[in-house]
Amino acid sequence: MSEPRASDRRADEAARPRSSDTAFSPAPARARTTVASPDPARRAFLRAAALGTAGVGALAGGLVPVEAEAQRAAMPDDGLGDFALLNLVLSLEHLQFELYNHALHGSVDLGPAFSGSAPGEVIGGGPMTGIGEDLAALVAECADLEARHITVLRAFFDGYGRSAVDRPAIDFVGGFRPFAGAAGGLGGAASPFASADALILCALLVEDIAVSAYTTILERVVDPNVRTVLHRVTPAEGYQAGALRMLARQRGLAAEARAIAALEARLRGTEVIDPGAGSGVIADAIPTDFSGFIPADDLGATLGALYAGRGRSGGGGFFPEGIVIGADGRRI
Repeated sequence: MSEPRASDRRADEAARPRSSDTAFSPAPARARTTVASPDPARRAFLRAAALGTAGVGALAGGLVPVEAEAQRAAMPDDGLGDFALLNLVLSLEHLQFELYNHALHGSVDLGPAFSGSAPGEVIGGGPMTGIGEDLAALVAECADLEARHITVLRAFFDGYGRSAVDRPAIDFVGGFRPFAGAAGGLGGAASPFASADALILCALLVEDIAVSAYTTILERVVDPNVRTVLHRVTPAEGYQAGALRMLARQRGLAAEARAIAALEARLRGTEVIDPGAGSGVIADAIPTDFSGFIPADDLGATLGALYAGRGRSGGGGFFPEGIVIGADGRRI
């Protein structure tokens, strides 16, 4: 029997599923549209939901490997296991989405498929007007991205037969007030929805916390599919933070951003690494350590900033009732 030709072997190898093919099958690129709608918030959600639905098959099938049952048995959803950590990520995604969506549309009910069966109250504001074309466009894209992250995360939980937590109770006024005070009061703006500058600084704070938290969580998770999802989400948050930081620099908010970074570091119990929005000839606007790495803090430090220094499990700040990490109501 003759040996198969090299061209035949290459064709066979090309047709054979690769391990990366079973690890993740990305959703199709979204189509941008400018068609008007009486409810742009719901339109954005439906677009995100449609893309999430398109990827549900991949999430429920391609993302879950053949040995999924063994992985489930080896990873009970207790303590700070993979799915508890993923619920923390989901809560942070809701925090970011609600910030951007309130700025654009105010309070909007997007239903249980998006927010859960018993979502917490959101103390916010908006819709905002007169924030400028560049900021409005960035906020709209960020809201769209966070909506898609939430949709895909919930589909991922479904694919694993797990229960995703409901949207937590969120307080933007209580969460941002101490940071606004550290930044000199921002003209009396205790709410991030009081001015464009306040919104930029609050969004930058929340995005930086999310990037640091996701970097920490990536170092802890075991399931390769959970890692894949986080690897895809984390860079998107980093791009958002970079865009917000440059807007802050252009608006002359470097001093305020540094003051907020200093308070965040105190609440975390860590040294100040975040340079704010930079100044001078070199922007110095990327919050890395001396190695040029994004720092990963322990989760207690992250919660210190989110809870305004009120302890790991008591809640406060942006999350007045804490963050639920399990279907049984356990909180972190």
